[in-house]
Amino acid sequence: MVSEPSATQNGRIRRVPPRSLMLLLACALPALLVGRLVVQAIVERNALAASPTPYFIPGEALLFYIAAPLVTLSACALLLAPGLIVSLRFTRIDTLPRWILAGFTLSFAAVSLAAMAGQAVIRQPLIGVGFAALILALSAVPLLFGMRGRRSSIAPPLSRADRATLVTALALAVIVVIALLPKLFWENFNSEGALMFETARLMLHQPLPFWSDAAGEVANFPGMKSMLALYPTSWFVRLFGDNEAAARLPYVLLLIVLFCAMVNAIEEGLARRMRAVELALLGAGLLLVTLVLAFSATEDPYNADLALPAVQDLLLMIFWCGFMVHFQRRDGGWMFVYFALAYLTAPGALPLLGAWWLAAMAVVRPRPRNRFGLIAAAVVALVIGEFVAVKLLAFVGMPNPRFLHGTGDLVKGVLDPQFSQIMRFAWAFVPVGLLPAAALVAWRWQDGTTRMIAVCGLLVFVFYYFQHRFALHDFVPVMVLSLVVLWRTLLGLPESARRFLLPATGLLLLVGFALSWPSDFRPAIGSREVGAQIDDRTDGYTWSDAAAFGRADVLQTLFPPPEDPRVPKQVYGGDALVWLHYAHERTASPHPRNYVLQSKLDPPVPGARKIAENASVALFVRDENAWHAQAVRLLPDPTGSRLYVIPRDTLFLRNGSSAAGPPKP
Repeated sequence: MVSEPSATQNGRIRRVPPRSLMLLLACALPALLVGRLVVQAIVERNALAASPTPYFIPGEALLFYIAAPLVTLSACALLLAPGLIVSLRFTRIDTLPRWILAGFTLSFAAVSLAAMAGQAVIRQPLIGVGFAALILALSAVPLLFGMRGRRSSIAPPLSRADRATLVTALALAVIVVIALLPKLFWENFNSEGALMFETARLMLHQPLPFWSDAAGEVANFPGMKSMLALYPTSWFVRLFGDNEAAARLPYVLLLIVLFCAMVNAIEEGLARRMRAVELALLGAGLLLVTLVLAFSATEDPYNADLALPAVQDLLLMIFWCGFMVHFQRRDGGWMFVYFALAYLTAPGALPLLGAWWLAAMAVVRPRPRNRFGLIAAAVVALVIGEFVAVKLLAFVGMPNPRFLHGTGDLVKGVLDPQFSQIMRFAWAFVPVGLLPAAALVAWRWQDGTTRMIAVCGLLVFVFYYFQHRFALHDFVPVMVLSLVVLWRTLLGLPESARRFLLPATGLLLLVGFALSWPSDFRPAIGSREVGAQIDDRTDGYTWSDAAAFGRADVLQTLFPPPEDPRVPKQVYGGDALVWLHYAHERTASPHPRNYVLQSKLDPPVPGARKIAENASVALFVRDENAWHAQAVRLLPDPTGSRLYVIPRDTLFLRNGSSAAGPPKP
């Protein structure tokens, strides 16, 4: 997948041989030719989620354990190809991790803008083969014109360290796809995953991921500070269709890129590269983080969903690793680019920047005043740009971004701190194997850059530790930074110390896996079962009409929301958005669906009772006994590790009960 070194003359590249770049494009062909068919075939077997051994189905080994990872890796190659090829022409590349990070950044811009432009030209959703062909065209153009030019540096060499990095990154992706296949392809969405999926699907019909007010509760997401997280998901929805896998497989792509970005940040400025065993242990640390995010990092009582917030968190840390590396290189232009990308990805970018600023002030001598000035100017420019963008969107009549989970919520958390949840130390550091916690304070054995990253990680930990409203994924930046600090520290130690610390790292990772092991691995299917009983007779859902989602808010009358204090110990609860999605999933049943959502102008449903209505629709129930049976069922809780169970008042700051759900019989 990497370009071969080119012949040089007077230190300049004469030509980049295209053979390995053509191989990169060849790797993308399975996603183009059969990717959608393979993903749909696996998704359609979702009934296997209820089998006794959903994580091992020998009869489908070829499809599940060979085709699925192959197509996923092919999709990753396809989406990375434009940036990887162009980066050889315009950036200084000397290692594979640097190439992957630069290539992803350029692909992020190129693929997103090209999809919007292509869709505007054809005036219909750009999906499937058309979308894949557009990406291949973006990749092929530089090859057609040749990779010549004086500004080129060197093609990324395939050294032993680069080969080990590539193999480890690909192994991570394959392990995640195979080991978590039921979670990726079959488990029902939770409310956050459905929100990510539906908003990404919206981008098949408009260029920006903002809902109009008619969408109801859905319109609260995203804000300007979270909009970029939708773009990788929209790529996979375009490529693989309207299904759970399309919303979760972006995690695999971002895991590959984050691994390389972390290796880049770890090796920057050090005398040697990471060895194969060290890369393997770093990869194991990210697998442990993935286990926690896949099963335990959730506000939902029944299941975590890699679609959100995990995709958003990984994308934020990819851009932050890029910012850290270019800060060290004193490259102001790329510093601004990476911080701007992080700022528009997640609200957590500002706490990271504040912590970085304080860490640099405390550690760096002489103080980097020019870079501080650039960062301050960047923040001011982004804040002003955000304000202007909101006003401009309103002026041209386009939907506006919202401010849910924005900077203001973080400030409120600082003003209302908590001091009692000592377990938060475990929530931050068990998911990375414990030893990184010690590395954050091992300043004596660290160089200036490592010490600065360590101080930044500690400050971010302190910031989130005292937040009253808190979710486990808030500590993802601490996890990533602590892993970077650990490996930068270990690489600087004498060989005699590493002989002891490497086995200790592996042992503590095993302890982390044991403590993080889920209580119940079975994929959650309760929301799919509810949605399969809903007959939505209104239109608009198929083309992401905002009004269709606003009308569907009445479905919440069926059962209480997840934050209701009675859920999940006393009654079943869920989210109307999730049920709406599964109401439109093709399922064959000999019996009529129990819940009917229709226009108020339509005649009443024969033999059914109307239980709720709003301005435009009414909700009917046919069999109230079946309704009650679904309401009182108690599903597995918790499914994640008990170590990471967060008190409900911490998650929701609510103590009142909801009136949603069927009346008591």
